[in-house]
Amino acid sequence: YIIGTIDGNTYIANIDGHIINVLHGFRTSCILVVPTDESIIIADHLKRLILWNSKNLDNTCLWQADDVITGLTLCPDNQHIIFSIKGKSFNLFSLRYLSVVRTFVGFKNRASPMKCSFMPGEHSKIFATGCENGDIFYWHLNKFEPVKVVEGNTKAPVGSVSWCPTDPKILASISGDNIINIWRSKCEK
Repeated sequence: YIIGTIDGNTYIANIDGHIINVLHGFRTSCILVVPTDESIIIADHLKRLILWNSKNLDNTCLWQADDVITGLTLCPDNQHIIFSIKGKSFNLFSLRYLSVVRTFVGFKNRASPMKCSFMPGEHSKIFATGCENGDIFYWHLNKFEPVKVVEGNTKAPVGSVSWCPTDPKILASISGDNIINIWRSKCEK
C-alpha cells in the first residue's frame, strides 16, 4: 500500500500494515504507482510531480506546475500520465521526455480533481472524464479536443468515471448528488 499524509510523509506498507519505507517532506495530493519499474509518482502541495524510486529511495522532481495538481492517471502504455491542474487544464505528460506533450482543451474543472478512466483493450487510447456540469467527455490521446461530449442526467459534478473491464462499451459515473449512471458508449477509435 502507498499512503500519503498531510503531515508530509508518504508510506509504503505491506499487506499486514507494516511500514516498509517512508519518504519525508512531501505533502501529497495524489499518488500513483508505475508498475513497470516500481516507481511512485507523487503530486505534492508545492505543485510538483515527484518520482520516488521505491527500491533505492531516490526522489526526483519531474515537473513544476503553476498551480495545484489535482489528479493523476497512468496511461495504459506506462510511459505517460495525465494530470489536471486546478481550474486550468489537464495534460499528457511523457515520463520518457519529462515534459508535457499535450494540453487538452475544451474542458474546465474549477475545483474538483479530474479523474479519468481508459477504455480497456484495443481502444486503450480512448479515455473518459467527468465534468463539473455533469457531462461526460470522451477523449483520444492523440487529439487536443474531446471526440465526444455526452450530456449528463444531472447538473451535479461528476467526480469519477470507470470503464467496465470486460465490456469496453460500458462506462460508470458517479456525481456529487450520489447518483451512479451506467453509460453505453458508441465511441470508437
